[in-house]
Amino acid sequence: MSPFLDDFLGKWKLVASAHERGEADLEDADSVAQWLEERPVFSPAQLEPDEGFILTIYEDASFQEQALSHPSAQYFDGEGVLLMDGDEPFIGLLLGEGPRLYPVLYSLSEGDTPRPRCDALLRYNDGDTIICDWFERVNEQLVRVQSVVTDELYFDRTTMVYERREP
Repeated sequence: MSPFLDDFLGKWKLVASAHERGEADLEDADSVAQWLEERPVFSPAQLEPDEGFILTIYEDASFQEQALSHPSAQYFDGEGVLLMDGDEPFIGLLLGEGPRLYPVLYSLSEGDTPRPRCDALLRYNDGDTIICDWFERVNEQLVRVQSVVTDELYFDRTTMVYERREP
């Protein structure tokens, strides 16, 4: 087990989320990649209290996220579908990239294998929907950022903040 992974291990409870939207800059060929890679910019006051997910990260870098209720956060599941009431978030494996961990599905077919796009590791890309999803520790919290591009024109980003429930 990597010392880097130690900071992520345990059970985490969703406590807050924020959502932002954007559109592609048709004059900038890099706008999609920039959206997928960049860190969200907002103040803590923009975070709304939220709940509904318990995330467990294990020593083998696998993870499982249980939906206890439907959170207010917009969340795309493992199939790239906007999470609807009663749907279960996916389980998978976390890959390390610098200070971030990127979730990868267990049930990937060969054609869906995540591949680098610029510096972002994609979790999903079916040609219409592209998702870059990553976890990062910020002080005592775990922050998950899910950046989504649809039709290479429409941008959505959800930031979810978790607090440690138990180590």
